[in-house]
Amino acid sequence: MTASIPGFDASQMSTWYVAIILPESENRRQGDRVEFVIFTVVGIALYFAADWALDRIEQARGARFENRSIIFFAIILVLALASFQIIGYLMH
Repeated sequence: MTASIPGFDASQMSTWYVAIILPESENRRQGDRVEFVIFTVVGIALYFAADWALDRIEQARGARFENRSIIFFAIILVLALASFQIIGYLMH
């Protein structure tokens, strides 16, 4: 037994779904690719920047942190949120 919704035709669902996932235009797709590359390159740079910052903090402290990965995560999170917000603002 299947439930039916009044006024809903399942055969129209595939058409509706395809309309949502198709890109608007070639220019939009090109912009998405550029945005993807920019965010990826910045993400990789942030990884190395956070590692460098954590090393400098540990050198100044004179010892390694026990929970180094948590501190690394906190540093990269702050850097990522700030830089991605700035990139988003500049691109739109």
